[in-house]
Parts: sequence; C-alpha cells; structure tokens
Amino acid sequence: MENRENQAALYAAIGRLPPVQAWRVYAHYILGISRADLVRAGGVGISQISGSIDWGLLNLKNILENSI
Repeated sequence: MENRENQAALYAAIGRLPPVQAWRVYAHYILGISRADLVRAGGVGISQISGSIDWGLLNLKNILENSI
C-alpha cells in the first residue's frame, strides 16, 4: 500500500513540473530512455537534456519535501 502511495506522490510531483522537464524526467527515469536517445529524439544538445533532467530532479525534491 505504501509503495502505491509513494508512486502516486511521485507521479503527482512530476505532473507539477514544466511539461518538457516532466517529459524528460519521466522518459529517463521511468521509461529508462538514455540521455543520448533523448538527444536524438529531441533534436537538442546533451547539455539541454541533462540540464532539464537535473533541474527536474531538483524541482521534484522541492515539491516532494514541501508536500510532506
């Protein structure tokens, strides 16, 4: 039961991220798509993908800490 609650909280937090950031975090960590594959699919540089994912993780941390 607790695992489902944690998963629901995580998905809700991802939903509060800006859309591109949410997609990149979801694609990388939930779907397991590599950053290199995200670069190829998105037609942007690795620094944009990595920066977006890194900021997304920081934002997720803040969202989850403030929802407790």
